[in-house]
Amino acid sequence: VHDWGGAIGLGAALKVPTRIEQFVILNTAAFPPPYVPWRIAACRLPWVGELGVRGLNLFARAALKMTLNRLPQLDPAVAAGLLAPYHNWDSRVAIARFVQDIPRRKSQATWQTLANIEEGLAIFADRPVRIVWGMKDWCFRPECLTRFEQIFPHAHITRLADVGHYVMEEAADEVISELRQAFAR
Repeated sequence: VHDWGGAIGLGAALKVPTRIEQFVILNTAAFPPPYVPWRIAACRLPWVGELGVRGLNLFARAALKMTLNRLPQLDPAVAAGLLAPYHNWDSRVAIARFVQDIPRRKSQATWQTLANIEEGLAIFADRPVRIVWGMKDWCFRPECLTRFEQIFPHAHITRLADVGHYVMEEAADEVISELRQAFAR
């Protein structure tokens, strides 16, 4: 699981725990956020955030640059593929809403959803977990990795010191190696 897929995927796993054999986790969260990065918070500003995210596609376009550390830029075909689903105002509504849905307070419904996911993950204490983490990610910073270490103290962890958020793009060989090891067990 990666990015928002952490909460989605790990939350889904809680609904079918007997079908889950192991996890491979990359920069993500599945718990209430310990912080909301200013770059995300800016997208939540009334009017300005909506115009930037939906009108100018700034969230998706900025992600092409701000998520990298090891690489100077994404392969043009990959960048085009990441932008392709978000070609107009209407197609960007999901981005705008997910940014608005990131909870900042316990009173928000998604806070409790994420807290429930975090609490439920204890049922996977006996499953193998591999974590591959880009340590230069400004969004899912090392604090998130620390939280996963607390949830899964038995996890095999690979820290990639010079990798940002797009772990699979910047460190494909390392991620593939970890996946091969996970599936070889």
